[in-house]
Amino acid sequence: MKLPNDYETIREMRQHNPTTLKIFIGGSIQANCHFFCEEEIELDIDPNDINTESEYLMLVAFLEWLSQKLQKKVIVTYENIKEAQILSISR
Repeated sequence: MKLPNDYETIREMRQHNPTTLKIFIGGSIQANCHFFCEEEIELDIDPNDINTESEYLMLVAFLEWLSQKLQKKVIVTYENIKEAQILSISR
């Protein structure tokens, strides 16, 4: 299936199909994007996927890349607690 180019298409798809985009970082870390709203990209990452320093560094490299590509700050928080920042990356 071809990935949609815009949020409107994703929102329409959500009416009939699951719209979770699974991104594998370094092969061992799975980030799930759920497309809850147009204004934010929300990815959930299971902390159990990060067991070594190299896996942590792969995650940070991905977040730095994302921040650079979007020219936005990337913030890692606890689940459902936006105010509780764990990590913040700006490029």
